[in-house]
Formats: sequence, structure tokens, C-alpha cells
Amino acid sequence: MSLTTVRQLPEGFTEEYIKGESRISLNLRDQQLFTITFPCNFYNSLTVVDLSKNKLTELPASIGELANLQQLNCSQNELSSLPSSLNKCQSLQYLNLSGNNFFRFPQEILSLSNLQHLFFGVNNLVEIPSNVYSLKKLLTLFLAGNQLTSVPTSLCRLSQLSVLNLSNNQLSALPHTMTYLRNLKTLLLHSNRLTSLPASLITLDKLERLSLRENPLINAFVRKTYDPLSLKELAARVLYQTWKVEDLKEGIDNNSPGNPACSRSGFTTSQMQILPQELRNFIKSARPCLNPHCSGVYFDNYVDGLTFVDFCGAYRVPLLSYICKPHDIEDNTEAPLTEEEQVKLRKVILSSFPSS
Repeated sequence: MSLTTVRQLPEGFTEEYIKGESRISLNLRDQQLFTITFPCNFYNSLTVVDLSKNKLTELPASIGELANLQQLNCSQNELSSLPSSLNKCQSLQYLNLSGNNFFRFPQEILSLSNLQHLFFGVNNLVEIPSNVYSLKKLLTLFLAGNQLTSVPTSLCRLSQLSVLNLSNNQLSALPHTMTYLRNLKTLLLHSNRLTSLPASLITLDKLERLSLRENPLINAFVRKTYDPLSLKELAARVLYQTWKVEDLKEGIDNNSPGNPACSRSGFTTSQMQILPQELRNFIKSARPCLNPHCSGVYFDNYVDGLTFVDFCGAYRVPLLSYICKPHDIEDNTEAPLTEEEQVKLRKVILSSFPSS
């Protein structure tokens, strides 16, 4: 479709007046377009252009003439590059390029100094450019459904960022500089390969929504922390909740009559002496939980992913009582969760976060 100079608004155009000035929107969504040309009559009036769900393989160079363009939606086309003239669209605040054929992040985008919302999901992007921080006014960054394996530390210099969607990629780790995203409210990381999270995430006090499902981190956490404690483990923990760890250990080692440590532990000498040696050794094997907010102990190998547990504790996800519960199980965290485990996941870990 080619639009030449016209006197009246053709189909797809709408017009409104703001403070006496004409503002024109162009909606050509789902029109099976292969090409598009913007009418020069409307260069200074077009503020919103929707070209989504077409068959465009390129945008015309004339797009750079749209001096007042604020919103551009080119999602679900066949674009693989952008015209260099796009960097002249300095009024652009919203840009949607999701569902195209980009393998590289277009450098033309990085010149859009007023851009606030960028949607670049479901492409073939393998790398985020290190100079992405030049988009200083960015509030929303949507990069879901790409092939990303890492996040550059420079991305965390986007200090105004409120929504970051990195879901459905191949990320195995996040940079410790995430702590600089002080205005982040939504962080979507589901369907990646994350096995741990940086401890700095607990400093993001504005974060309201977190999605971590379908990561090895979550699978391991559900399998290793939700099952009830054994009676032996539970009884031993009760002892350490009642008496000081040091007194209890010393009382077991030095159970002679009159030993003050034995008395302080709450055990009599006769009680100490009848404890089987195996049970004494088990009680003495207690180690403090690595979570600084927990005073509990554990007796076997500690739970993998304690950083994540601390994070959940900071956000009052109801798992705090399980944070020092270990299990010796086969490492099958890459395997899909069973139906029962998925129920546990929804009930315990993600109950306070809406799905997306």
C-alpha cells in the first residue's frame, strides 16, 4: 500500500485537536501490507502509527520526517533492520518491535533519547548492547522470548526503569549490579535457566512483582524445602530452640556430674548418659542456618539456593520456616515438576504474584 499526498484523511487515519493543533493517528493494523509510504501532508501531524500484524520487511526512510511521532507499533511483521533515519524521531516515547526477525539490537534505537517504553520480545536477539544505558528515560524494557544468555551490567544504569521482562530466554545468572535499579517494580524472569539470584535483589525495596517460575532455582527449591521435617530432625531442632547451641553441645560432650554446661543444657547427667551415641553425634552436628534472619539450625546438607530463600523472606513469601531444611536427594532440578509439585509451587511460592 502506498499513500501519496492527500487532501482528506483516508481510511485508517483519525484526527484530534490538542490546544488547537491537529494530531493524527494512523492505524493500519492487520492489513496484509508489504510496503508503506507516509503522506508528506501529515509529516508534522502524525503522532501515533500502528503497523502491527502486517508483512513489512522494512520501514521507509521517510519515517524520519515524522517529527512529532510519539508511538510506533511495528510488532508482528518481518523486519530485520531499521532505517538510519529513525534516529531523527526524537519525540518517540513508545516503540514496539516484538515478533519480528531481528538478530541484533538496532543501534538506531539507542539514539532515541526520549524513549520510555521499548518492546523487543519474540525476536532472535542473542545480546543486549552494552550501551543500552543511553536510553536514560526508559521505564519499560520488554525482551522476553529471545535467545539472551547474559545481562550486561550496564543495563542496570537505567535508573528510571520500572518494568523489566527477561522471561523466556536462556539466562543462567543476573549481574550483581541489579541493586542499581532502584525504581524497579516488576521483574519477570520466568522460563530461564537461573540457578541462583544475586543477594543485591533484596535491596530493591520498590519491587512489587517477581516471576521466577520454570527455572531450575524454583524446581530445586520446591523439591528440597517443602516436604515435612522428619521426626528426628524436628525433635533435634526443638532442643536447639529451647537451649543454647553451645551449652547443648558441651553438655553432651561433658556429661559428668556437676558439669555446669550439662545443667545449663537442661539435661540431667543420667539423661545425657542414656542418649545413644548416634543421637549424640546427630545433635552435635547442628550448624546454624545461613540466612542472617533465621536463628535455626540444620543437621544435613544445607538447602541449595539459600540466597533465593533470603530474598523470599524479605518479601514475606511464606517459606521462612523451611529455610534451613535440608535434604539429600538426587539432583533432578532440570526435570519438569510433577503435578503435585506444581500445586506446591502455586500455593507456596507464587501465591502473592499474579501469573504472566
